Amino acid sequence: MRYYTLFVACATAIAAAETLIVLIRTTKKSLRIKMNKTTTEQELAPSSRSKSKGKYEDLPYNPRSKTITNDVEWKDNNGNLLDVSRGGKISNIDGIFCWVGTTPFSSKADNGDIYLYKSYTLGSNSWEFVRKLVDSSAAEKLGTGGNCQLHKHPSNGTYHLHCKRREFYISDSIDGDFVRLAKPKDPSNNDGWRWGANYVYQEKNEMYLVTTMSLENADGTIDGTTRTLYIFKMNKAWTGFDPTTPIVATWSWPKREGLCLFKERSTYFLTASHTAGWKNSFTWFRSADTMEQLSQASDVEVLFSPENTSSIKSMGSQHRQIIEVSSGKWIFMGSRYPDEAPSKYDSKYGRNIVTPVRFIDGVPNVYWKYCSC
Repeated sequence: MRYYTLFVACATAIAAAETLIVLIRTTKKSLRIKMNKTTTEQELAPSSRSKSKGKYEDLPYNPRSKTITNDVEWKDNNGNLLDVSRGGKISNIDGIFCWVGTTPFSSKADNGDIYLYKSYTLGSNSWEFVRKLVDSSAAEKLGTGGNCQLHKHPSNGTYHLHCKRREFYISDSIDGDFVRLAKPKDPSNNDGWRWGANYVYQEKNEMYLVTTMSLENADGTIDGTTRTLYIFKMNKAWTGFDPTTPIVATWSWPKREGLCLFKERSTYFLTASHTAGWKNSFTWFRSADTMEQLSQASDVEVLFSPENTSSIKSMGSQHRQIIEVSSGKWIFMGSRYPDEAPSKYDSKYGRNIVTPVRFIDGVPNVYWKYCSC
C-alpha cells in the first residue's frame, strides 16, 4: 500500500492556523474493485511511482520517457522547475506537445514572461525548455501571461498565443518574435465587467474562446454572483473576434472558473473548477451535441478515483485541462499552488498532476492510475 500525502487547510477552530495532513490510500485492490479487471498499464497511463528503482529526483532528463510521475516536482532538461503556472496549458503542434506558462505569483519578478517547453511523450522527465516566448516589460507584467495556449494556424502557418483578458500574440515561426496585438474590442459590450479565465478551442480552421466575466465593484473586487460564461467565435485569422456573430453561447455561471472546451467523438464538453481561491476544488462539466446547447445543459460532477472527500478534491488540485493526447486516450491536468498558498500545499508534491481519463456513459472518469482494459 502506498500513501499519497497532501496538505490541506484544517477546517476546525482548534487548528485554524495549522495544516492538516490527509492521507489518500490507493491500492491495486481498490482500483480492481472500481475497474473489475486487472491487466497491465497502458503506455500513456500515469503511474503513482517511477518504473525506476531509484528516487524520481535521480531520474535524468529522458526525451523518450513515457512515465508520468505525480506528487513530485517536475523539472526540465536543465534541472529547473517547469515554469508553466498561472493556468498554462498543453497543445499538440505537428506531433509535439507544447506547454506554455509562466512563473507562479510572487515567486519571481518576471511572472509576466511566458515560457515554452516541449515533449514528444508527455513523460514527467521528458520536458525540454525551448525558449522564452514573451519578455514583458515591467509595466506589462501585472495581469499578463495567464491562461496561455499556443496554436499553429493550419492555413496561415502563423503561431498564436492566446492569453487571459484578450492578451493575444502572433509570430511567423516558433523561433520568431511574438508580437503583442492590440487588444480586440469586447464583443459582449459589458462595460465595467472584468474578464476572467479563458480557454481557446480549435476545430479545424475555426477557433473559439471561452471565458467568464464578472461585474467589477468600485473597490476593484468582483461581484461573483454576476459571473457569466461566454463562448466567442474568433475571426478567420485568430487575431480577434468574428465581425458578424461573435457570441456562440452565454449563460450565468457563478462559482465556476478554470475552463476547458473540447469534443469527445460527437459530443461537446465544457469542464470547469469550482471557485475556491487557491484551494483544491471539485471539477464540473456540461455536455451537449452543439456548443449552443451547452447553455441549456446541467452541471455534473466529474468522477475521480480515488473519490473526492471533504478535504481532498480533484486529487488535491484545481482542474486545468482535459485533452486527447492520441486517438481515444485522454488526460486530466490539475494545478497545485505551493508558491501562492504554502499553508495548503507542500512544494515537494509538485505544481501539476497529469492523470488518465475515461468517458463512461458520457461522464469523464479520472483515475490516479488505471490499466489498459
